[in-house]
Amino acid sequence: MDPAALVAKYSDPLVLHGTADRFTDPLASQDLYNEAASEFKDIKLYDGFLHDLLFEPEREEIAQDIIDWMHKKLGAGNLANVYSQCYLCK
Repeated sequence: MDPAALVAKYSDPLVLHGTADRFTDPLASQDLYNEAASEFKDIKLYDGFLHDLLFEPEREEIAQDIIDWMHKKLGAGNLANVYSQCYLCK
């Protein structure tokens, strides 16, 4: 089975993509988001950002977006474990 089809069918995707990415098409990320069956999904397209979002000058904002999504996904009771494993949080 196609990997994108598996992700769309079985996961709760957080889709982050820079609109200026020249390696992968942001429209493919939008398609993945649109096809995801999950009710718990989110997408954020960062205008003008490139492929590797965590190397952008705004990486702290992007990392916070990821942490905020994890907070919603896992709930406050499970966050201690997430923060202990997050290299961006230290």
